[in-house]
Amino acid sequence: MTKRKAYGILFIYAFIVMLLCAGSSPVIQYLSPDSSIFYTMGRGANKGIVLYKEIADHKGFYLFLFNWIGAWLTPENMNGLFAVEILFAWIKLIFLYKTALTFEKNNKRCILAAMMFMAVSTNFLSWNTGNLGEQFALTFQIIGIYYIVLYLNMNNKEGRICEHNPKWMMIHGLCAGVVLFIQANLIAMWIPFGMVLACMLLKQRYIRNFFINLFYLICGTGIAIIPVAAYGIWHNCIEDMYYVMFEINFLYSKDGRIGKTVLVYLKDFLLSPSGAIVLLAAAGILIAGNYYKKIYINLLLISMLLFTIVCMSVSLNANPIYYTVYMPFMIPLFIIISKYFKDKWFVSLCIAILFITVIANLQLVKKIFRIGTSSYAYESAYQMEQLITDKASNVLVLGNSHYYNCTGTLPHIKYFTIFGSSLRYETFPYCIDEQFASLCSGENEYVIIQFLDDDYSFWNDALMDSEMLACLDEQYHLILEYRDGGIHSALYQKKKDI
Repeated sequence: MTKRKAYGILFIYAFIVMLLCAGSSPVIQYLSPDSSIFYTMGRGANKGIVLYKEIADHKGFYLFLFNWIGAWLTPENMNGLFAVEILFAWIKLIFLYKTALTFEKNNKRCILAAMMFMAVSTNFLSWNTGNLGEQFALTFQIIGIYYIVLYLNMNNKEGRICEHNPKWMMIHGLCAGVVLFIQANLIAMWIPFGMVLACMLLKQRYIRNFFINLFYLICGTGIAIIPVAAYGIWHNCIEDMYYVMFEINFLYSKDGRIGKTVLVYLKDFLLSPSGAIVLLAAAGILIAGNYYKKIYINLLLISMLLFTIVCMSVSLNANPIYYTVYMPFMIPLFIIISKYFKDKWFVSLCIAILFITVIANLQLVKKIFRIGTSSYAYESAYQMEQLITDKASNVLVLGNSHYYNCTGTLPHIKYFTIFGSSLRYETFPYCIDEQFASLCSGENEYVIIQFLDDDYSFWNDALMDSEMLACLDEQYHLILEYRDGGIHSALYQKKKDI
């Protein structure tokens, strides 16, 4: 089998998996709350709304850029975002396949190793509905792993520490730079690699190679930063970008630690179902270490995993989505497993892995059997879309951002849904104040609220809920109320005499 044919098989597989697993797929057609926010940001950017200055979420620029491209491709639906996710899945599979080829020359086994990795990376706990920063970043992490493996294999073959190819370092800088502006702590694996590599080169007195690599690293990172800086300068929002991406993220992390202890986090970290991903990552490191049998390589691999664990533990949050960052370390495990497969099993194994992927992902199962609240939330949103006659009018959504996407409307306030009402008012007063002030101002033609319960509460504060209901009664007509499948939402229209 040629590489070209292998790439074709991987593209078909990427398309089928995204079709049956991605929230943006025409088959699934719903995004999780977080994914909905990111797509709203992309839609807003496509309509000329300035990111971070006019609408804001605390994630990085490239996450919104990828969603922006999707919205630009098909402004009226999510097919453009679906195409973007297929492309990222395909690139991911190609570099997994290329990595496997450095250890196993059988093309079919390498394809199966890539497919097995995809099955795990799309599990329902860490995948959610796709379109997450962690999933986009995973593609760049896998590219980075491939070039790290090339260097380690060169050392292994030569039996000594070799000079590092500067072009590979530029690719590392580019990938790490993009990931930095998706979510900063996801660059964790590159930091110990860079530090250990620097020590290795200097110890061997590869001074010239060290400085050339440093220059290429800066160039690669600089290339990644240019679009971010250009956007900020063009729209005069550099300060807004820095504040939202970094300072608010720090506050978010700090707020998330309140009431938590290290021991409680460790319990959640180890006992979470997603903790199995960490165990698989550790198994991958052990397998790789056994293959290379060199102390400095083993120390490098262990330090990369441990530093990643530390970086992801700062907020003491064991959210299953965060476990995606450990997945690149699992690659050796799937390469070893694939060695036990025979060529005559190839088609059967492809089908079996695809079936396991879809079942483990759960999105198609949830769609067919209407499990959970997602299908009901989207059903209510599409009913509201029929009643909003002017898509350009001011619409305020209190709750899931998917109401903006389904109704074809966009936010007109900066902190349109950032953090919602779930975090502490003391930490993010301006977010909640802006939403509440907009509700009471009379500036909105429509107000959509997804209540927390059947008692019309939203703010987790009895006084604010009471003021909200009084404001709605005074200024708005209730034109649709939806109660089904655990969803209680309502659409209000401004009274004509207000």
